[in-house]
Amino acid sequence: SAAGGADRHYEAVRSLSPRAEKLVSALRRPPSLTDRLLGRADEDVAILVELGECTEPALVPYLLDHVFSGVRSVVRPTAVALDRALAAASPDELLELEQLCRAWWPYWALPKTGWRNLRPLDACRFNTLGDPEVAVVGVASFHSDGYVREAAVTRLDAISGGRELPFLLVRLNDWVTQVAERARVAVERRMTSAYAAAFLDSLPILLRLEISRRREHRAILDQAYALLRAPEQREVLARGLTAPDRRIRRATFR
Repeated sequence: SAAGGADRHYEAVRSLSPRAEKLVSALRRPPSLTDRLLGRADEDVAILVELGECTEPALVPYLLDHVFSGVRSVVRPTAVALDRALAAASPDELLELEQLCRAWWPYWALPKTGWRNLRPLDACRFNTLGDPEVAVVGVASFHSDGYVREAAVTRLDAISGGRELPFLLVRLNDWVTQVAERARVAVERRMTSAYAAAFLDSLPILLRLEISRRREHRAILDQAYALLRAPEQREVLARGLTAPDRRIRRATFR
């Protein structure tokens, strides 16, 4: 089981499956003398490939140090595992992960690389990953450093397709004005019919913004709801009426 304050908090919120916990333990084991001399990237890659099959949102913080490690052979399989874990996350889990990743500072993290030493320029160096780039830059937008979050939002704004939208919506409520403003511009740029389904899937995040007191979101919420109310979005709304999340069903009906 994980140790350290952030670890304990995370395990109290959500547990890994036995298989994932075993793999995470293997990934975090202290390096042996042989590992220090010869490295263990090949073994780590094999573990990360297996973790990619678990598709558990709870894995996300445990992957942070490896995806930002700078070890090329390790970055891609970690990015794939991260991408699959986030694809399985609900909007509520994404909001929870945002808080957990921001505070993630476990005792076993690498001292000079990885998550804790992420820099703004790092958010722009994953464009060769293809689809998993959204997940990597998305978690970078959860970092405790406002400059890193701002750089991540800028990079997310350059990506299209819809999977970047939830990360941008979360940053609308950022406590740093420059980050929130960049996110607002990016979200407004996506107020198009092509993004209606993505806004529908992100309704729980929009509903959370309704009750936020940190910033005033009424104008952008009205734009999103107007987009979903447009006559041409009837098919999108019909899908919302059968969504597993009761809040999405209620908001769609309203």
